[in-house]
Amino acid sequence: MLRLRVFYRKEGVAVFISEKNFQRTMERILRRMGLPLKFTEGFSPHPRMSFGYPLPIGIAGLNECFDVFLTEEIEIASFLERSRDLLPEGITFFSARWIDIASPSINSKETFARYIIEIPEDIDIGHFQKMGKVIENTGKNIVLLIKINSFSHKELIGLLLDGKIKSIMREILNGAYSERKV
Repeated sequence: MLRLRVFYRKEGVAVFISEKNFQRTMERILRRMGLPLKFTEGFSPHPRMSFGYPLPIGIAGLNECFDVFLTEEIEIASFLERSRDLLPEGITFFSARWIDIASPSINSKETFARYIIEIPEDIDIGHFQKMGKVIENTGKNIVLLIKINSFSHKELIGLLLDGKIKSIMREILNGAYSERKV
């Protein structure tokens, strides 16, 4: 059994795809590609996959990843090329690499994320200082550094829904995600 870590972006209209629907979509695309998928055992087998931290609806992801387990090796460049025709608008696989089967899972390490938040000029940044460390404030964007393992997106999503912020993008910085090769 082999484990392939796939790195992707989720932007544009794809930010409105829920995590559950995203996982179902990835399963269908990988089946359509004809990959030698490893299936779970039991009454209702399905492809063995492991996803990273869920991306809330409405937040773009610049460096997300998931693991897919395969029964035999495939050519990564060909895999990335074939995925372009099958992925929905706004989702792009930009890298993939083989991971040792015994290595820790995606979510097992302490992970930090950089949130790039587009804001109106008149907003009080006090909200954001409570959420994480403000590492940049240009007046149009605030960049937060947040420990994602224990972060609740509830307040951030609330600000987005109330129209107090314009957009949110997340970029995972370390943990299993930092081992990427672009």
